Amino acid sequence: MSDDYSEKRQHQRHPLKTEVRVEINGETIIGESQDISMGGISINAGVDFENDAFVQMHVEAIGEMTGHVVRKFDEGFAVEFEENEEEKMRLEESLRTMFNPDQKQGDTLAEDAETLNEKARLEAELSSMFGSDDTEDKK
Repeated sequence: MSDDYSEKRQHQRHPLKTEVRVEINGETIIGESQDISMGGISINAGVDFENDAFVQMHVEAIGEMTGHVVRKFDEGFAVEFEENEEEKMRLEESLRTMFNPDQKQGDTLAEDAETLNEKARLEAELSSMFGSDDTEDKK
């Protein structure tokens, strides 16, 4: 089929199985994400919401997100994220960390180096503190 929905996607999708709490029309449901992209998320929830319905979500490991239902399928629905800069920045950072192992490892190495430097500084400080105490005790 030349009009396949996947051909219309603007963002790379990533498989993501995590809990999603969805609030819509005063109702809260718990579902599980199927996949996610910078543009939206597919949620398996076994409920049927109308297209264009506004939803507020808490996506485990990402946080609060908002959007509109854009598609329904047998097991759930798809949400297109709102144009909210704060949410987009948080989502972009979360996706980069979760799905780009090189970035994640680089971040971890930088944090490890910083932690080691801080540990060495504290050990030196403690050593000088206890060293002067030892000197006074010997007098």
